[in-house]
Parts: sequence; structure tokens; C-alpha cells
Amino acid sequence: MGDERVDPAQRYGPRTSKAARQLGAALGSKYASPKRIDQFVKDMFGGAGTLSLELYDKTIAPWIESYPNDPAVRIGDRYITGLGAFVKGDAPPYRTKSQQEFYEMLKQSDQVSATINLMKKRHQKLKLKDYVKANKRDYKLSKPLRRVQEKIRTINEKIEIINRSNMSPEKKREQIDKFLTKRNQVFSNIVSKVEKIKEK
Repeated sequence: MGDERVDPAQRYGPRTSKAARQLGAALGSKYASPKRIDQFVKDMFGGAGTLSLELYDKTIAPWIESYPNDPAVRIGDRYITGLGAFVKGDAPPYRTKSQQEFYEMLKQSDQVSATINLMKKRHQKLKLKDYVKANKRDYKLSKPLRRVQEKIRTINEKIEIINRSNMSPEKKREQIDKFLTKRNQVFSNIVSKVEKIKEK
């Protein structure tokens, strides 16, 4: 969600290939982001595309631009070329069910808040009263969910700082895993709280 607000050329993470980052920078902000370039290559060419990106990253990319060390590979992150999937392990996952549920709740809450604000501007008092009554819970969740979003943003920023640092790959992985565990717990806690509210 967060990187939609930045220039497309800056939309990449630690898993994004260096080939896609360099192509995104060369094409400029009017074209696809590095994340989308990566996805396009993998969708079109499968394992062969992934292998080509990995080969470029190891041989050509370092000659064009220097990059900080990538985090050490862990079982939970390990991409198996040709299978198109990551091997599951004990390391904290990048994405969880709670994370997906949180962003769905946030989207719904934002939509309700935006609708209420629009109704106020249009002076639709009678419709507004009925709408607020029907969507009271989602409207009340708006501020708490936004506070959680700020926490998540702060954690993501710290992960990005670690990724761009000159730490050893092993140290990076250790530090990132700590923040991923913390982030997953934040998602899990807010989803649990909302579920309890729904049960009342």
C-alpha cells in the first residue's frame, strides 16, 4: 500500500531484482515500477525469467551500480527457481493473513469516513444520519486503524534503513526478522481486538 505514494522508480524492496531497479530508473517515472517489471518477467517467462534476473544481478548489475549487502537468505525467504515459490520455514513471514485482514478493514473504514465527509459537504443530513447508524463500527475504527498504520509505517521504515545499511547479510537478516516478528504481532493484535468488538 505505502509505496503507491512514491515515484514508480522507487517502488522496490529487498526482494526486487537489481535488473528491474535499473530498468525502472532508466525508463523513468511514467513507466512501470521495478516491482511490476519483476512480476512481468516472472509471469511471462517463469523459472527461465527468474534465472535470467538472478544471473544479471550477479554478473552485470554490480558493474553499473553498487548496492548494499542483501540480507542473508533464510529458509522462509528461499526462492526455488523453476518452482515459482518460496520454501516455507521457521522465519517470520513477510505477509500474513492478519496483515491482509488489517488492510481490508482499513480500506472499508476509509471508504466509510470519506463517504461521511462527502455527505456532510453535500448537507445530506437525513441520509447521513442513517449511513452513520448503519456503519457506526467502521467509522469508529478509523482513528485506531490509522494509529496502527503509523506503527506499521515506522517499522517498515526501520526495515528499509537496515536493508540499505552496510551491515553483514547475517546481521541484516537477524535485525529484519526481529522487526518482521514485531510487525506481524501488531497486525495480529489489532485484528483480534476488532474481532472481539464484532462479537459484542
